[in-house]
Amino acid sequence: MTTSETGAVGPKRSLGKTITIVVAGTIGNALEWYDLFIYGYLAVIIGEVFFPTHNQVTSVLLAFGTFGASYLMRPIGAAILGSYADRFGRKAGMTMTIWLMGIGTAIMAFTPGYQTIGIGATILVVLGKFIQGFSAGGEFGSSIAFLIESAPKKHRTLFGSGEFVGIGIATAMASIFGVILNTFFTRAEVHAWAWRIPFIFGLLIVPLGIWIRHYVSETPAFAETAHQAVKAAPVAHIFKSAKGLILLCIGLYSLSGSANYLLHAYMPTYAKLQLHIAPDIAFWGALGFSIVQIIGTPLLGMLCDRWGKLKFIITGIVLLSALSYPAFRLIINYPYPVVYICTIVLMAMLVTLATGPIPTFLTEQIPLEIRTTGLGLVHNLTFTFFGGFAPFVSVWLIKETGDKFVPAYYVILTGILALASGIAFTGMVLRAKKKSRTSSGLTNGLRVDVTQQI
Repeated sequence: MTTSETGAVGPKRSLGKTITIVVAGTIGNALEWYDLFIYGYLAVIIGEVFFPTHNQVTSVLLAFGTFGASYLMRPIGAAILGSYADRFGRKAGMTMTIWLMGIGTAIMAFTPGYQTIGIGATILVVLGKFIQGFSAGGEFGSSIAFLIESAPKKHRTLFGSGEFVGIGIATAMASIFGVILNTFFTRAEVHAWAWRIPFIFGLLIVPLGIWIRHYVSETPAFAETAHQAVKAAPVAHIFKSAKGLILLCIGLYSLSGSANYLLHAYMPTYAKLQLHIAPDIAFWGALGFSIVQIIGTPLLGMLCDRWGKLKFIITGIVLLSALSYPAFRLIINYPYPVVYICTIVLMAMLVTLATGPIPTFLTEQIPLEIRTTGLGLVHNLTFTFFGGFAPFVSVWLIKETGDKFVPAYYVILTGILALASGIAFTGMVLRAKKKSRTSSGLTNGLRVDVTQQI
């Protein structure tokens, strides 16, 4: 069996083996996003339970502030856990992160409320979110590297789409729990205990993740080149040889951070507080977003594997940036359930187009020996600065200015940054393609099959 740096080739895998690889690579990231969206959906309740004040908006700000602050742990997790995975393997890194996720989720699920143990409740919840942030910091790099390095060369983007399919399934489950809580429980019951049910459900997924990640093998690409791995200080190696590449990747990824958080995680809260839409309708909109992500990302992945990734990414960036303001104007002026849900579904299509191929594209840019650390830093620095604090900033700015279009402005600004980075990447790829029609000639350690990028 032969292997390549960018994906396994050789005897065909069985369907069961392929499914096992995809599930192993996606389950941790899915659990991370499941918890993230549950926390975002229940921010009002969590704010009242753990951050009680006399003002609901202030409680929500404190809840989202903790949510954002936990993202400060992500770059640290990316550096430490990413370095671990680059030195000892993707499988080892994924096993470590799933255990830490379980600990953080258990703290969220079982910590008593402020009225029971006072400030201790607040401290424990903050600790739980910080542990989750640390583990999530190492998850993306390990899992996406595992998927792409395990993929056949001609199906990298399809395999990479597994991350977004897992996220879509996880957020769909979170949305369903949001509908269940708002339909079958009274507000008093949700406030008292029922809000814990989704977190307990998430905790039940952890043993499956641990088992399936123990079962899979290390990626052929890493196993073949393990002796070449950077044995110490991968972060220092990155900033010495590829800091420009990392900044360019962050710029391209910035729209993914803002759009996924503002147009998906934050929208149910926005719909309830700003549009006064019923909670169950707000969650149906989020469910529609998830369904688009589940179905659309693999289809887009197959198209990208055939026709190239950058053309789809840049088209999505332009359309999403251009239509964000009109979309918010529509739901603000006509806050009716059918208008809201249809608009969210349309925006989900554009978010999928703009961001679906990006994880695979970024993986192909970063050298194998520092790939997990590099991907982790790109993902987590981006989502810390452009995503994690986005709900907090939006709530605060809307409160201070009264302008309900703040989320749209945020998406547009990150869209401009992403478009500039996409154009820069296009120029780099075109120059490399001109220089060599069969192999990459990019500088700064880029290892790209240039025929698949544009």
